[in-house]
This record gives sequence, structure tokens and C-alpha cells, in this order.
Amino acid sequence: MSLSLFQRLAEESPEQQAAFLHRLPIEMQAELPTLPWWLMSRPEQQEPAGGWRFWLIMAGRGFGKTRTGAESIVKWARRYPGARIALVAITFGDGRDTMVEGEAGLLSVLRPSELRGGRVESAWNRSLGELFMANGTHFKIYSSEKPRQLRGPQFHFAWGDEPSYWADVGRGTAKDSTFSNLNFAMRLPPRRDWDNAFRPRAVLTCTPRRVPLLKMPDDMVAEQPHLAGLTQRPDVVMTRGSTMDNLHNLDADYKAAVVTPMIGTTLGRQELGGELLEDVEGALWQQSVIDRDRVVSLDAVDLHRSVVAMDPSGGAGIGHDEHGIIGMGYAGHRRDPQFYVTHDRSLNGTPTQAARAAISLYYEIGATALVYEKNQGGEWIPTVIESTWQNMRAEGEIDEPMPNLQPVVASKGKKIRAEPVAALSMQKRLHMVGPFPVLEAQLTTWVPDETPDSPDRLDALVWAATYLWEQGPGIAQVASAAARERRGRRPGQPSSRLPSTFGARVAR
Repeated sequence: MSLSLFQRLAEESPEQQAAFLHRLPIEMQAELPTLPWWLMSRPEQQEPAGGWRFWLIMAGRGFGKTRTGAESIVKWARRYPGARIALVAITFGDGRDTMVEGEAGLLSVLRPSELRGGRVESAWNRSLGELFMANGTHFKIYSSEKPRQLRGPQFHFAWGDEPSYWADVGRGTAKDSTFSNLNFAMRLPPRRDWDNAFRPRAVLTCTPRRVPLLKMPDDMVAEQPHLAGLTQRPDVVMTRGSTMDNLHNLDADYKAAVVTPMIGTTLGRQELGGELLEDVEGALWQQSVIDRDRVVSLDAVDLHRSVVAMDPSGGAGIGHDEHGIIGMGYAGHRRDPQFYVTHDRSLNGTPTQAARAAISLYYEIGATALVYEKNQGGEWIPTVIESTWQNMRAEGEIDEPMPNLQPVVASKGKKIRAEPVAALSMQKRLHMVGPFPVLEAQLTTWVPDETPDSPDRLDALVWAATYLWEQGPGIAQVASAAARERRGRRPGQPSSRLPSTFGARVAR
């Protein structure tokens, strides 16, 4: 395990420490009270040498990717006053909440004196996603959901966060994708007062996923080199890492709740070990299939019914699984059912926190049912939902009737319940509305024969699809006449080749 300079220095004698500090330049000594990044970062978190254009940091959770990205881009911003820098995130909200305002974001790295006006309020416009430094450097957030916004602007530098989950990740590096537009936009020349070492560069902080943006089939790249994924491009230098590299800096609760349960699993190889896995043998879902059927929005979809599904944790808080909370909608008719995953509000918390999140989502999407598993620890849900709902009404947070609770009872094994839902993906009937990084990681890495206990978010998705399918006949009947006209067909007798049940029954 590699150590930071600070950690290596801590192992030296007091005399050796004093001698080292005495040899530092005065400006470096002045930074020591705040533990500067050059002192506390590990070797793999330091900018690599060479003439690269993109630095791809592909590592597991907790490695320190976000902090490395923020520190690297701020280093360039300090060195080149007046630089223009793009911040590219999955969504605008991700850029704001993680890249700028997050615990390891830009505002945690920049000193107040480095901000325009010496204050966050005068330097940061969170509605526009623009951050200004006192030296004239300008950061601006861009969303992968709107890749063409990158066609007009020009930049000196960029930081791209989680490119493996960008909305158009399935297009890879093709023309007019988020990546290609960013690459073309990094073309601003240096200012006259900058040093000769300047060159446009970007740091990309990434969780590994088998997607076209990271790696295209070798035979395709051989024929069309311009389509090469990030791991195959000559202008990309790559840093690999795992959660274990930074384990000594991680909170004990995080280790218990996130790291320990995944050790030894296929999901752990990707999420902790930072491995770029091929399609996982034995997994019920494939990432390429999920990406193929993903939609950016529901603008062209006429949802007939939406539900919220909960998969309760066996306990509350740290050390237990998350409460899976998934929003899903149904469109089409019984002969051509289409399922849309619209929200993932899963969390690790108390039953009351989970209930509040599920109730809020229920009203947000206009759900017709709140579906929950009754078998494993779900007995508390009706009581907690009702008491939480009453508290929310009393506090004036909502003014709505009690959610329609619908328990489901697992009558078959987890694999048997999940297989028909996975079949919906193969039949092009299950769609993610935007990216759901953790949910998709669970879907594509859960191997039933390897880990019989399925993950929380996956289970909630299965319950949602199960319930909506069983309610299918009614959905076609309640569709409006206008909706039928828009679909260009007359309503007929529902029929389907799909199984009549998904391995669970709705408790009546």
C-alpha cells in the first residue's frame, strides 16, 4: 500500500522530521498548518508526467477520486490565472452538489482568499453553476444530459466526474457526444503571461464500468481508431486504484456499511477493486443492454401508472443494508408492456428516514401504490409509514391522503423472482430514465449462484415491476381515449407471452 509524504514523514524520528521541514521553501512551510495536498496525497493521486491530454483516474469507492480531481484542477487554476475551466458531470445537480459544494469539492479545496471577493457568496453562483477565483479563473458546470452545450464554449482545462455514467455513455467518443464536444472545446491558447509548460488538459475521475466510452471492442477500434474508448486512446494516461489504497483514511462506519459487505463479491471487484469487468458471467443483467434501452426523459412517454417500491433493511442505520426505494412507471398495454425506472431514493438510515423518503417520492410522482416486501423485516412498514405520514401532515409538509400500501409476499427464491424482470431488459421493455449508478452496478454484478442474497435496490426494482405487471390488465383499460389516438391503434384484448406471475404474489 502506497503512503503519502505525510504518512512516511510520521514514521521518521523528530530530528529527521525537523530537518525535512527546515529544508522546505518558505512558501511551502506557510501551508503546513492546513496539511497541503502535496504533503497528504498518495503517489497515485499526484499528477503524472508526460504529454497526455486526459488523465483518467479509474478506481473504486473511497479511493479519493473526487478530492484528487478537485485538487488537480485547482492546481492548474492557481498556476494559470484567468483560465477557463469546464466542470462536466452526469447532471447539473451532480456538478453543483459534488464537484463544487461536496465534502471534497472545489469549495473545500480553495481558500477564502482565493475566491472572488474573498467569500463564497461573491464567488459562487449556484443557480448558473459558475465559480470565480480572485485571479480571474472561471469554472462552469456542464451536464452530460445536454452535450451540445459544450459545442460553443472554449476552455483551457476541464474536470469530468463519473464519465462512465454520463447520459450518452453508450455513444462512446463518437461525434457530438459529451466527450467529443468537450475534447473539441479544450482549444483555448495560453495567455502571454503563462509559462511554456501550458497545454490543454483534463482530469477524469471515474468508477469503472464496461461501457463504450471506456472501452470499445478491439476489432471495431482496429477498423475505426477514432472510436477508441478512453482506456484505448494514446492521449490518455490512466491511474488505477482500489478502496484499499485509502482504507486507513476511511471512516469506520463507512467501512462497516459499504466496504465489508462487498469484500469477496463480484460487485466488490468493480466498486472496491476498481476492476473494469467484462459482462459478469452468471449476472442476470448486462450493462450494454441497460445502456441500449436507456432514455433521457419521459417527454415522449405516456405513463399510465407509477408506483414506489420499498425493500426494507433488516435493521436500521450503519452496518445494515440500505432500504431500497425505487420509483417505476408503466406504459404501453398488456401486449407491449414498457417499464420505466424513474427514481432511486435508496438510503442507509432509520425506518423513519426511509418512510419519509418513500412517502415524499410517492407524492412526487403521483404513485398509485407504495409496494413493500412483507417477509424480511417489513412488518414495521405500515406502522412507520402511517406515523410518519401523520407527522408530515402535522408539520405542514404534505396535505395528501395516506399512501395506498400494497404488501408483496415472496413465495419463491430471489433468483426465480428476478429472472422474469431481467427478461424485460432482454425484450427491450425495461428502461432507465437517466443513469442510476449504484442500482445498475447491483443489477450487472449480482450473481445469484455466488451471492444468494440479492441487493436492496435490485429487490425494490423487482417488487415494482412485479406489482405493475400484475396490475397490467387494468392499466390498458384506464388509458385515455386521447392517449389511444396518439398511439395510433385501437384498444384490444390484452395478451402477452410473458409469464403470468413474477414469482411473488400481491397480498390481498
